[in-house]
Amino acid sequence: MQVKLPHAALPPKKTKRGDYSLLLRGDNFVWSIIIQANTREEATRVAANKYNSIRKTLKSNFPNLELKVGNLVTVDDRYNEVVFADGNFRCCDWKNKFLDEHTVDRLIADSCGKLRRPTGKNKSIIPSVEWNHNSKQNKYIAPCRLKKTDINNLWYDEKLKNYVARIYYRKQITVGQKQRVVHDVRKESRTIKGRKLFAKGVIIERTLGKRIQDRKYKEVRFKAKNLPEARDKMNELAIQLKEKYNNVSIQSKTN
Repeated sequence: MQVKLPHAALPPKKTKRGDYSLLLRGDNFVWSIIIQANTREEATRVAANKYNSIRKTLKSNFPNLELKVGNLVTVDDRYNEVVFADGNFRCCDWKNKFLDEHTVDRLIADSCGKLRRPTGKNKSIIPSVEWNHNSKQNKYIAPCRLKKTDINNLWYDEKLKNYVARIYYRKQITVGQKQRVVHDVRKESRTIKGRKLFAKGVIIERTLGKRIQDRKYKEVRFKAKNLPEARDKMNELAIQLKEKYNNVSIQSKTN
């Protein structure tokens, strides 16, 4: 177990939980102590208890230090117990806490970018690694080529220079749908001192029906010189679909 320090300081005196040593690890000074445990999960729980016992010493030696166990404590993975399993890896599991830099780099490499270092957005829990859920891939999204016209269900494709019409050839049919007014507050309007007070509000009870026929449509592309000619061709195609499907719904009214 190692406790990262902002600068060198004498370790706490020998306690019942063990003796700490001041060491230099890379560019940082640490307080180091040996933990005996059967598994890494047990070792991290012991490390958390040891850290709580020296919190007062850290606060007195480093008043401006943020005393969060996830930022200061590390426990090495000597026997490679921390392994990435896709879909079964828990970042906040005791076995996966307090990881050193070497183990974090290995997990990120094994996950192929599915894990990352903490971004600091989660302020309540600071894991050693976190899932890269909101990672954004660089993708090119082409702009929409269809331009809306003044006629409903009719668009113009600027790239192919043709019109796209959506013609509904079958209506939606729902049976058994009912509604009734349970309470009409408007009937409670009354006149007080020569002024009529209008009450607003209606309570309606609706009974859902059963859909026995879905609405269907067909998209047709054609060329036309101008918008009126495109509207005429759209109506002609609607008539042809009416003869083919015996039920067509034309929605080509101008806005």
